[in-house]
Amino acid sequence: MIGELNIDNIKYCNGLKKRVNPAYTEGNPLGPADRPGHKSKINSPAGESKVKIDVKKYFIDMTWQDITISVVGIVFIYSMVPQIVYGFKKKRGVITYQFSVLNIIAIIVLAITYFSMGLLFSVIMSILSILLWTILLIQKMIYSD
Repeated sequence: MIGELNIDNIKYCNGLKKRVNPAYTEGNPLGPADRPGHKSKINSPAGESKVKIDVKKYFIDMTWQDITISVVGIVFIYSMVPQIVYGFKKKRGVITYQFSVLNIIAIIVLAITYFSMGLLFSVIMSILSILLWTILLIQKMIYSD
């Protein structure tokens, strides 16, 4: 029955019990195996388990969240380029150390989170953003008065 906890709707995930929707299983058309970017295990001839990502399926079936986060990442990257160019033209590091370092740390955390969720393009946009923030930090170190 719906809403009752029974042995059929308890799954083990990383050694912890958690309640899951019984309809959300491998056989369900919208189950975990059918999500874009889902890592399915394949047995190699030696019997070892390897992780395979179907890249072609991922590009066709990207989740709307990955597209949205990637577009926002592109906007952030685009908005940072004039700041970097200005810093090189004027020979000034106008961003504070605290601002740069905290943004770099925060975006690293976001990139790890996106990676754990399988959001490939969001990870790529985060890495590019980290690189631009690092350039701003280096500008501050080189051009500080």
